[in-house]
Amino acid sequence: MIFRGKKVKKLISLIGIVSLVMMTSAMSVFAAERIVIKVPTWGLPEGKDYYKVADTLDIGAARSLYNVPLFQMFHPNVKIEHMTWDMWSAEAGQKLLAALAAGTAPAFYYTGHIGGHQYAITEGFCADITDYVQDVKDKIVWSVWQDAWRGGRCYGLPAAGMYSRPLAYRVDWFKNAGIFNKKGEPAPSENWTWEDFRNIAIKLTDPRKKHWGIGIAVGWFWHEVLMSYGVQYMKPDPTGKYTWQGNLNCPESVATGQFIHDLVFKDKCALTGTEFWYGENLNAFKSGKTGMLIGINSTHITAINRWKAIPEIAEEMRAGKSYRDVVTKYVRLMYPPCLLNSGRYTRNSTRANLFAVNPLMSKEQIKAATDWILWNRQGKGKTWEFISRYLQGLVPYPQVILAYKVDTAGLPPVENYYPENYIKWEGKFSSIPRPPSQSTFGLKCSRENEFFSVLDGPQSAAISIPDANMKKILDEANKRVNTTVFNYKEKGITSENFKAYYNALKDFMEKNWPDFYKNYWIKIYERDYLPAFK
Repeated sequence: MIFRGKKVKKLISLIGIVSLVMMTSAMSVFAAERIVIKVPTWGLPEGKDYYKVADTLDIGAARSLYNVPLFQMFHPNVKIEHMTWDMWSAEAGQKLLAALAAGTAPAFYYTGHIGGHQYAITEGFCADITDYVQDVKDKIVWSVWQDAWRGGRCYGLPAAGMYSRPLAYRVDWFKNAGIFNKKGEPAPSENWTWEDFRNIAIKLTDPRKKHWGIGIAVGWFWHEVLMSYGVQYMKPDPTGKYTWQGNLNCPESVATGQFIHDLVFKDKCALTGTEFWYGENLNAFKSGKTGMLIGINSTHITAINRWKAIPEIAEEMRAGKSYRDVVTKYVRLMYPPCLLNSGRYTRNSTRANLFAVNPLMSKEQIKAATDWILWNRQGKGKTWEFISRYLQGLVPYPQVILAYKVDTAGLPPVENYYPENYIKWEGKFSSIPRPPSQSTFGLKCSRENEFFSVLDGPQSAAISIPDANMKKILDEANKRVNTTVFNYKEKGITSENFKAYYNALKDFMEKNWPDFYKNYWIKIYERDYLPAFK
């Protein structure tokens, strides 16, 4: 069912709004004194001018407002109050810390801006919600939830959406360039190497057409290449004087920098620049300038109508063909490249933002806040969102894959809306074995931001200096990191923490990636990690 026209939209909004007002009025009958929680919002109108919302024809905002009394019907002792909150800006972390100190922080918040979730647990910024999540333990994807746990206790919940980092490629470009896999498909092989990637990028490049094989948003691209080697940006200080040492000048990091430099200056197959960031990379692919896309969250690749601006797709859609049936003729997903003889080692890049509940609230407020989060991500609130989107004529499921199992109330399955290729690859990425997390072993780095600001220099040099000596540049950067950033000792971390974590990682690699373990990783373990605790 698809609704069109302003009158119909306004009618839908008003029906919901009238019900909302009636429900809100009725709520006062059931609870004189209620538990109040202040929930963060982005873009919802202040106050309760519901009819004004209807006049805007913003059905999404009306749905969000309706969701509050709907929740309160099932939780009559709870009162939800919205507060406008900056969750995502560059200053969000500082604002959160100030609000926590002043006692004005919202009921829950994202922890990525304050050092990550495990760091937030250590600092006491996360309420223990273990007792309130027992009924959903088998309904949340563990790989994106595990970092919210410590010592068998739960200190947070993931966002509803999760994402991976696949590689996207232009099927038609591959076909036109004569690039086919062993099955005769215009696609790379599943175990392609970075050298294969380089050769394909060169073949896809045609300066006359302003076509480049790849766009390089340097920080993201650097990360994808470096992680395929299985190394880490920092390593334990073997002397024990400090906690960490930089690992910026390890052979794998130097090889990563040189590889990127060669793509830009030697092979001339990359579109990049010092101001070419995540969004520019995405838009370059979307506008038909690049043939492969790497380092982008899958939600920005698989979203419905993401690529309808590509001229070839737009033309077919104008002819009446559905986006789902058209898009994978032009854009498909694949594993990123891997190392030779690595058993196609691919890290699990699936992630979801983690949120903490404010520990400064009362026990009753903490439970109410947890209930509200689960209502909107796994419970009836999420089901209501699916249904209302469907009734609006929208795709009910905003993403291919979610971090929660949700009751879809008999709506058409996700396969009816998203291409088979996208569903298949999102499933593959989410099922890749996930290695143990440093944070669950008590490891943390309080100065990660300072560390990565130093890495910005070598990354920029790789794409902007034609005669850059990457080994020299990374040696100097690593020296600067060790003398100005890692010249301190983290509280509570000993060699036993390192031993427990790196041996757990060793067991994981040996069990899940035996070829990679034997041919690459064990050498890294003995060189970078073992000296700190042998």
